[in-house]
Amino acid sequence: MNQKTENEQVKANIWAKFYEKTILDRQDQLRLVYPGLGSLQGLSSTVADLMVENCVGTFGLPLGLALNFTINGKPLVIPMAIEEPSVIAAVSGAAKTVSSCGGFKATSTGNIMVSQIQLLDVKNTDHAINTIKEHRMELIELGNKFCRSMCSRGGGIVEISTREIPWCPSHYLKIHEEDSLNNINNGVNDMSINTEKQASMVIVHIHVDVCEAMGANTVNTIAEGLAPRLENLTGARAGLKILSNYSDERRARATIEIPASKLTYKGQSGIQVATKIIEAYAFACEDPYRASTHNKGIMNGVDAAAVALGQDWRAIEAAAHVWACRNGRYESLTKYRLVKNALGELCLFGELELPIPVGTKGGILQVHPSVSYTHGIMGNPNAKQLAEVLVCVGLAQNFAALRAMVTEGISRGHLQQHSRNIALAAGVPPNLVPEVKAYMLSLGKIDVQTAKDYLKSHSIVASGVQQVFNSGGSILPSTLYVKIELCEVPITLNIIFATIGNNPINLLISDNNDKPFSRPPVQSELLGDKEALWIRTVFDLLRKINVSARAPPRNNLVQQLRLKLISMLLNIIIGNLSNKYPIETDHFMKKILSAELNPLSMATMDKPCAIQVGLPLILSLWQVFKHQIERSDSILLCTALREEQLRIFNGIVKSSRVKRQTERYEEFIRFHAKKFQVTMYLLCDCQGIPSNLITSERLHFLFKVGHFLELEGIVAHDLAKWKRDEEKKIPNSYVFWLHSRQKNHCEEEQTLYIRTLLKFHQMRGSFLETATEPAEFFDASLFLKAIPAIRAYYGVESII
Repeated sequence: MNQKTENEQVKANIWAKFYEKTILDRQDQLRLVYPGLGSLQGLSSTVADLMVENCVGTFGLPLGLALNFTINGKPLVIPMAIEEPSVIAAVSGAAKTVSSCGGFKATSTGNIMVSQIQLLDVKNTDHAINTIKEHRMELIELGNKFCRSMCSRGGGIVEISTREIPWCPSHYLKIHEEDSLNNINNGVNDMSINTEKQASMVIVHIHVDVCEAMGANTVNTIAEGLAPRLENLTGARAGLKILSNYSDERRARATIEIPASKLTYKGQSGIQVATKIIEAYAFACEDPYRASTHNKGIMNGVDAAAVALGQDWRAIEAAAHVWACRNGRYESLTKYRLVKNALGELCLFGELELPIPVGTKGGILQVHPSVSYTHGIMGNPNAKQLAEVLVCVGLAQNFAALRAMVTEGISRGHLQQHSRNIALAAGVPPNLVPEVKAYMLSLGKIDVQTAKDYLKSHSIVASGVQQVFNSGGSILPSTLYVKIELCEVPITLNIIFATIGNNPINLLISDNNDKPFSRPPVQSELLGDKEALWIRTVFDLLRKINVSARAPPRNNLVQQLRLKLISMLLNIIIGNLSNKYPIETDHFMKKILSAELNPLSMATMDKPCAIQVGLPLILSLWQVFKHQIERSDSILLCTALREEQLRIFNGIVKSSRVKRQTERYEEFIRFHAKKFQVTMYLLCDCQGIPSNLITSERLHFLFKVGHFLELEGIVAHDLAKWKRDEEKKIPNSYVFWLHSRQKNHCEEEQTLYIRTLLKFHQMRGSFLETATEPAEFFDASLFLKAIPAIRAYYGVESII
């Protein structure tokens, strides 16, 4: 035995009693057996969201290992993902028997996939088929232009063939009366009745060597690329252009040969077991009702391994069931017979051949971390090896099921494994499942009530593992729908938030003045006069205060604008609620700032409508904001955005409850200025900068710029709005100045106020004129140009 074989043999033997270990012990063993494999990583929600539409999360399946396999002389451990108990145990037990008799022998054909082009309205079928044959090489050369990468790896189109399919257009295109569609006789309707064929379709098969890929996308692309040329050559009309999942040129075959002496099982002799397996196999061959269950068992194994290894198990299923009908009726996929081996021993010979469209390159294999992990366990097989593994698992599963059914029956062994699920369903704590299982088995009663009786008799409280989700009786959520054009870019937000009470509230902010809508009264309390026009105007002003970095921009402007809009809406709603309901809002925002689990505990039915609607809306907007920034590929920027929004929250709350006579002006204006949100908008702009160019020094520079411009903005705003703010008791820096000095407004006081601020601001803004690296990177001169624009917007340029 060479060194490699010795190592493989050792690796095969270390799995003894693997099922008795804890999951952590099994994971530790995997790291020892497969050094460099790393830890199993699940699919993140972020990646999942990019894989499918309307993603809401990921759905887990247990991942187990099928042990004891020896395929073509090589020991293998095979990952399987399945929720059904006993499947992994069954294949492992069957594999142990087979491996003791030489193991599985497996072979496979090439990696050929077929796409079909349906040619309709064919005037002369023979002429069309002959024309395609004459232009075969031209078509192959043209088709290979649509798969250049595959051709460079040795693949590409290997053949083009044709089939003629007679059909009756008048039958299929007949317009039926509605009543006739319900006229079903023994499961067969009139659409399936044979009629005289009036025409023929020509079906063109494109045979493609897809190398290590599953190949679906490639063969579809080739078919779509070739269709126009085929229409031109034949004068026909191309219908469907699509792959065939019946991959009969991509098959794998597995065989086993077990001496009868090795088949002794559950008190029955090997001859008895072999004979009964043949009889069970004959049942499946002769009866489609039995064959469907027989083949489903085979696919239990094949599908579980395919899922764990990131394969399209649906395509494999489709191909397998068509293969089962290849002789004109639905039959068993496996074959068994009695043979005599070279030693003259009576043996049970079993085989399974299946079309297996699998791939080890592309698709989910490069996206899902768990798939990379499972392929690593198997030593990163190529496509042919993977197909051979799957067909061996299918054969092992079928042999195990037949052996169990003809001896002890399927229920006993299955229920022993299923007893663990029964225990969990009864609320048994996971650490006590083994003893409850043993108790149920000792009584021969495997059901939820028996498990609960055990818990009760030992005074054990059920863990509540089982969760029942009941969607009945739910209340419709409330909504804030925003559809607005910002900086010439259409932006849409649909914020869903909890309804307090029975009646959902639907708020709307829209550019579309052609469709008038009735605003609920609470919208005015939450948003004031801040509607679409006001929001657009503010965004136009903010365009003058943006980041202009010396770096190539990224194509994510919509994300930047959406984040700015969410922050602005939070600012508006919290500010309005703070002014009108300071106690409730202050209490709620403290919960937000301290990250309490249930900040809505005080938004009850006895509170004003604005509180019932506003607080859940703030919470949802804040959640959406956090989810949006988590999409950033810069941890520094993500953290900065989150902390800045929290500073804005803090500033709004503090400015609303300020004690005018006891706070210093410098302290007041520091948090009051956060209302202007310039720092937030500059950070949002940074999402347009490549993440590798976002550094702590550059972010620190932007924080200083933002704070400086926030002071400029809030002073200009407060000078313009001081009369309104004083009347409505809205926090205002100029009013605060007057009250702190116990003065009334006059031109002299206003001039003194402006002179003091200008001196203060000039000192704070001097950093913009220094030649630091961040100032050069962001082109600081643009920030200085924004100051006159801010003053002009509020109409105070003449007094500052």
